Amino acid sequence: MYVFPYRLRLRIICYWSLLFIAGGCEMEPEFFRPDYTPQVSVFGLLSNDSTYQFVIVERTRRLGEPETVVDENNNWTPVNTIITDAVVTITGGNDT
Repeated sequence: MYVFPYRLRLRIICYWSLLFIAGGCEMEPEFFRPDYTPQVSVFGLLSNDSTYQFVIVERTRRLGEPETVVDENNNWTPVNTIITDAVVTITGGNDT
């Protein structure tokens, strides 16, 4: 029985690995075009104690919008997604 030398075995494994990796990769770029609809999230905490009442309105990030930006002091800061000038109307109903 013939046994492959160590270097030949290693070379065959490397060739098969390269062939496997190259065969699984697509050479053309994939264009991602989702049906994206921006959304708004509303979170509120309401209680009888007026010191702990708040409502936060936040938007989703747009596609391609970075998570962080450079501010005027050259610091990386997260993108502000909170909508500060939102008008929120809270209506109540009777509990049944």
